Amino acid sequence: MEKTPRDGHDYLRDRCEIQKQWYDGKSTSNRRAFQLFQFLLFTCGALTPLILVLDVKELGGRAGISVKVAVATSLVAAISAAVLHHFKSKEKWRIYRDAHQDLEREKHLFSARLCHYSSTPDPDQLFGERVEAIIARERARFKCLVGEDDNTEGG
Repeated sequence: MEKTPRDGHDYLRDRCEIQKQWYDGKSTSNRRAFQLFQFLLFTCGALTPLILVLDVKELGGRAGISVKVAVATSLVAAISAAVLHHFKSKEKWRIYRDAHQDLEREKHLFSARLCHYSSTPDPDQLFGERVEAIIARERARFKCLVGEDDNTEGG
């Protein structure tokens, strides 16, 4: 049975939209993770010295329960910093958001037959090639960010 070639609208639905949704979900989850750990880092980092100063003044120079609280806030700040550094949520958020926005732009250009789509004899083929180039660029950026061995999240 002969396989019929897919047109650009099938490709848009079957490949581009699915990838766009995936990038949007990954971008959102990485943004939320980044913002959460950044908030914890700043908040706990700012509270730690304040807790220690208030406790020492109130107890006449003796450290009380707030030393334990200060240690806990310091640990949360340190762990947050380590998580931000190790998992690179901010960088992943940007990579995925860029890919999502690039696919969205390409979809609109293709649908309206603007720019390079207005003059090409085969806009469907060009659309497929450009979408795959965007996806390949995202994967390359992801591999560069996390290293060659870790390809667990790249689209």
